[in-house]
Order: sequence, then C-alpha cells, then structure tokens
Amino acid sequence: MRITYVILWVMFVSSVCRAQGVDTAYSSHQKMERPSFIVKVGKTFYGSHYNEIYASSDTVVWYLEKEMNMDLICGVNAVNESTLVMWDCLKNINISYNTKTHKTAPFTYYHPIEKFLQHKIKKIIFVYTGSGCFGYPEETINYRVNEMGYLKLDTTFSISGYEYCFPKEDINDSFSESIVHDALQKLNNSPFVSPTKKDLLITEKDKIEYLKFIHDSDNNHILPTSQYQIADFEKIAKIPEKELYDISRYVSTHGEMQSLHHDDLLKFYFITDSDTLTFTNKFYGIPTAWNLPMLASYHHMHFNCYNIPFAKFLMSLYPKDLRSHDEPSQQTLLLWYCSQYLLNKKTGN
Repeated sequence: MRITYVILWVMFVSSVCRAQGVDTAYSSHQKMERPSFIVKVGKTFYGSHYNEIYASSDTVVWYLEKEMNMDLICGVNAVNESTLVMWDCLKNINISYNTKTHKTAPFTYYHPIEKFLQHKIKKIIFVYTGSGCFGYPEETINYRVNEMGYLKLDTTFSISGYEYCFPKEDINDSFSESIVHDALQKLNNSPFVSPTKKDLLITEKDKIEYLKFIHDSDNNHILPTSQYQIADFEKIAKIPEKELYDISRYVSTHGEMQSLHHDDLLKFYFITDSDTLTFTNKFYGIPTAWNLPMLASYHHMHFNCYNIPFAKFLMSLYPKDLRSHDEPSQQTLLLWYCSQYLLNKKTGN
C-alpha cells in the first residue's frame, strides 16, 4: 500500500510540473529561496548556487535541477532554447548544460562579441584599483567619442592615499574609435589565441632585467621567501608549446591562491549607446605580463582572453604606470610567472 502511495505521489508531482511547463528532472524535494544569475530557457527559469543549478516555473519556488561537476558557478547564459552555458570562475572554464537531455560538455564561444561590434564605441574607461595596508588607491581615465569619431580624453582622477596623478604627457589625448573597433574585431575573430613559443624568446637583456628584479625584490622584501628564485632560463626556453596555456591558467588562478589578500584589479570598459563590454585583470603583488589573462564579460557571457597582440594594443592606450608606478618589463613578468609555474610543477602544487 505504501509503495502504491509513493508511485501515485510521484505521478501527481510530475503532472503538476508538466502542467506548469517545468522539466520533471528537477522535481526534487530540495528547494532554495532564490539562486543567482537567473536566466530563462523556454518556459523555465534557471539559476545557480555554488555548483548547483536550480529551476523554477515562476521564480518564486526553486527546485534543484542538477549538481554540476564545477567548483563555483559565477555566471549562467542561455545560448538557445535548450542550452545553458555556465562559467566556473575558479577553473576558468565554460560548461554547457542541455536542459532536455541533461548532459554537460565543455563549451567554447565563437565570435563572442559580434553583437557588441554592431554599434559604435562611445566611451572607454580604464580603472586600476590597487591593494595595500594603507587603503585602496584607484586611478581612472575616461575617454569620450567626439563628433570627428575620436575618443577624446574626458577626465582623469585619482582616489589614493599617495595622491598620485598621471603626468599629462603620459596620457594619450585622443585616438580613433575605428582602431579600437578594429582591434576588438580581430579579437572577436580569434578570441582564444594562446601564447606561442615566440613569446618565450629570451634575450640577454631580459635575463639581466629579471635577475635585477629578483635581487631588488629580495632587498625590499616584496616577495615571500619561498618565491626568491633564480630562473632556469634553459628550462623556460624549452617549455613545450602545449604547456603555455597551462602557464596562462596558472596565472589566471594565481589570485585565487592568494585568497586571504585583496587583489589588484585592472578594468577596461568599452561602452556603446546600449552595451558594455568589460575586460578584467586580477593579480596580487606582482602584475601579470601584458595584463593577461583578462576575463571578458559581456551580458551573461564570460571568457578568458590570452591574446597578446590585443593586450599590447590596450597597453598602448593608457599610461605605462597605470597599474604600478615602478613596473618591470613585460618579459621580466613573463619570466617570473614561468619560473613560478615550473617551480609549482616540480613541487606538485
């Protein structure tokens, strides 16, 4: 009798779910008040909480849809009538979830900012927010398009305990909107270009600068003792190209390993009349080479950018000391992160 009652109850719940247009896959007893990153697919709303996906027919009552093999879901995007794409901000990956088959798979966006590029860029904002024991200095540079199609320097300001402002001669007064649009178009065509072996060409000058950087950091107690190291230049030069992406991933998660600290943030905002595209670089203590990787965010979509030509272009637009007033060369920074990668690979960290 009890078994019959259970079967009838399951049939009743399923019929109610179907009547409401809700997939019966999530007709679980596990509920929650309201998840994050809510999107709508068909007649059903979906949202996330940690590594779980929840579903609802009315955004009032939410049921567990699926527990994902992800660390932390930080974004949910509906790409069609049956597919969700979730961004794991700790693993830096996108995973698709089919709401009909309930299957998951790695996901890659193609031409991710095509819609954004249909409009003219009207404003660009560069923002650096530092970290430290004496407050959080912030430097901001604003450009606004003029009637000639040039992004003209609008305002700059500094919120800083050090009262630092950029020397006027270090800031671009203006640049063409079209060159920015072209650079973004190239990124849109090849959004997932990774570093190559040519990026690891190490000159004698690079070696000298890197060793000086380590020496100065040691003397000034900038780096923790465990990070005082001399680069093995030969090993760095021999890093297989297939591992270069791993180095990028190591850099991208480096901030997570420093979770007890406040991260430095560098943000680039590209703004049209109706849209905003954002690139964010995060680091703690040691800036990353060419601001890479950068997290690109557009509506509910997120992807990591490792494109060095695009990053170099952005660096040509803002003052060289936006993120650090005494910054080493980009090649020195690259050598430092390569050294860290090899060291952690050796120790198994």
